[in-house]
Amino acid sequence: MNAKNVTHKPKSGFRAWICFFIGFNIIYAILAAGLIALYKASDFRLQYIDEYYDLAIRADIQDTLIFKTIVSQHTSKLLNMSKASQPANPGANGQLEAELTNIACYVKNKDGVVIYDTLPDSDSNYYARIRYNYLILIQNGSISLYRSQTEDVLNKYLSGNFSEYEVPLDNSYAQLKRDFDNFIETYEYGNDVAVVYAVSSEPANFTNSMLYLLKQIRLWTRIAAAVVLATMILAITLIIYSSVKREEKRLFLSKYASLASHIWLEIKLGLVALAAFVTAVLCNEVLRRHYSFTVSELALTFAILAGCFWFFYFTLTDLLYNKSEFFKQNSIRTLIRIIRRLSGRLRFERRMVVGFWLFISAELILIFLFFASYRSGFASTLFFLTGLALFAVVTIIYHRFISDTGRLVSQIVRIKSGDLTTRLELGSDSGLQEYAHCLNSIQSGMSKALEEQLTSERLKVELITNVSHDLKTPLTSIISYIDLLKKEELPGQAVEYVRILSEKADRLKTMIQDIFAVSKASSGNLDVRMEPLDLGKLVEQTLADMQEKIDASGLKFRVHHINDPLIIRSDGQKLYRVMQNLIDNALSYSLDGSRVHVRLWSENNTAVVEIKNTSKLELDFKPEEIVERFVRGDISRSGEGSGLGLSIAKTFTEACGGSFRITIDYDDFKVRLSFPQEPKEGGSDTTVHSGSNMVLDNDIDIDNDEDYDDHLFESDTDDDQNAVTRFDTRIDDSPIDPYTTHDADMIGDMINDNNAGSNAG
Repeated sequence: MNAKNVTHKPKSGFRAWICFFIGFNIIYAILAAGLIALYKASDFRLQYIDEYYDLAIRADIQDTLIFKTIVSQHTSKLLNMSKASQPANPGANGQLEAELTNIACYVKNKDGVVIYDTLPDSDSNYYARIRYNYLILIQNGSISLYRSQTEDVLNKYLSGNFSEYEVPLDNSYAQLKRDFDNFIETYEYGNDVAVVYAVSSEPANFTNSMLYLLKQIRLWTRIAAAVVLATMILAITLIIYSSVKREEKRLFLSKYASLASHIWLEIKLGLVALAAFVTAVLCNEVLRRHYSFTVSELALTFAILAGCFWFFYFTLTDLLYNKSEFFKQNSIRTLIRIIRRLSGRLRFERRMVVGFWLFISAELILIFLFFASYRSGFASTLFFLTGLALFAVVTIIYHRFISDTGRLVSQIVRIKSGDLTTRLELGSDSGLQEYAHCLNSIQSGMSKALEEQLTSERLKVELITNVSHDLKTPLTSIISYIDLLKKEELPGQAVEYVRILSEKADRLKTMIQDIFAVSKASSGNLDVRMEPLDLGKLVEQTLADMQEKIDASGLKFRVHHINDPLIIRSDGQKLYRVMQNLIDNALSYSLDGSRVHVRLWSENNTAVVEIKNTSKLELDFKPEEIVERFVRGDISRSGEGSGLGLSIAKTFTEACGGSFRITIDYDDFKVRLSFPQEPKEGGSDTTVHSGSNMVLDNDIDIDNDEDYDDHLFESDTDDDQNAVTRFDTRIDDSPIDPYTTHDADMIGDMINDNNAGSNAG
């Protein structure tokens, strides 16, 4: 029994290529977006790109350059307010008022008048929920910055305990310090003003609030940066994967090239010219007047350019894989193939005649047109050159045809002389290629058949010769010496050794007999004596002779047959061997404690015997495999079989005029033998005894129900016994009818000759 072969589905390569396609397009899209951003720099304020970058990477938004710019603008506004002598009108400070609770401010002029005050009241519950962790204090001609990650610095300032939160103003606050220094230098009372500016740690959403807008810009900047980074990583991963699977990608491209090879060259060149024109125009427009394009127009332009790029990519792939075939697939060659295909429907000789007269007709028409347009110099010259070119082409084709015909004739002569190895190879455009292929097929078939015949005959001769000379004589000597040892008085252990040697020698003898039988049958030297016999009696006799082995197996045999005798013409001795091998096969490979069903019936003047058992091994082979020589159902070869039992059974059955078929249904193994049934003759000595309904030691039931139901045959439960009629007559006590002309002595001699039987499977 052969092991299962694990087959892998071949890869299409599409997955590897689509990964490359997606990864490349992602990178292209990111680069295109970058170019669009550069083209539209005035809209995106890319001059502040460093500030956007700083906004994305800084952990604290209050450390960003844009935040410090906003703080500088607000502080400058508050310093300007300190120049006023009267409290400021809240409506006149739109930039500060738009922030509401996001900032808290206090401005006092040189005279001590409070110009602007939005500091929270200590008793306000609303303001108590807001934490101001950023504070700029201007007083006594100096500017200070106070910050804290966890504390409300403004509250600490109002309570007078805030000095520990002061941080130095580094170079990133250059604009703030410059505005403050200019104010001090410009106004001599600068040392007398006081400004307090506090910022909330979590700016709220207010209309026109710069701090909240900054917070949102920071969020979306980070999201965009994360998306771009993740997309780039994905694209690089896909390209790396396609690079690892480049062989699969090449397989997909080769399949594409195979499909593209059917497109005419003229169409490809036209599409290439169109794509090149579109690419040139779009690139020129983008470079010359990109400023007039909208973002959507630029995106569409880059998408079209991407499509043109992939068209060039596939065209180049087609050229690289198809090479010269890229140029050969054109309208002219297609027209020639169509003409050849149409002419191929004609017989060879008629095709040659039609082709000749078409050539003559075309030449005559061109000659007529030449003289008709003789006064028109261009037309007459065109017709003359066309006729000359047609004559040259036909001459070349005719010369190649004659050459190919000569090679074809030479090949026929070589095959006639016995050369079955030299093949005839003609060009793909040759008109005789089909006939050369047919000749090569005939040559290959003849060579293969001859080789198989010689191999078969050689194996048969070698098998019979080698076994006869190398095994028979020493085996006879071994058996003789074993018989002598049995007669000697040996120690107890030695007697057991001699017994084992005797069993193994008998088994080897049986195997040699099996090999002889198969060799004779295969070589056609099997002696078959065809005589009328009762198939039912033969089955009963075989079961009776093998009763001892059946009892030892623990299996239950169920025999079902009709009342009428099943008379066939066959060789009883060979057919007895067939039944013996099939029962041995069931005994060796049936599931312990299961049933073996033997069924005999007649249908359409055909006698049928069917043996079915449930295998104890997994039946993972095909029916035609198990009847091959030396094939066994037990892969481990732990049994006593030689692997020839079913092969012998099939060979003998067919030699005896029957058919042999094996059916496997999951773990059910069924063998069916069919023989042409002989016409019934009244008073013949082959008539079956009417009382042949019998039971073998309660383990073999014989049922004569002519209307036997198939579902009973498939059942392995005890419930099927209700439909089986049991009888008390034992085969051992019943009279044995001869198989027609064979008598009981012949049966006994046959059993002695086949002592060990054939281990089936």
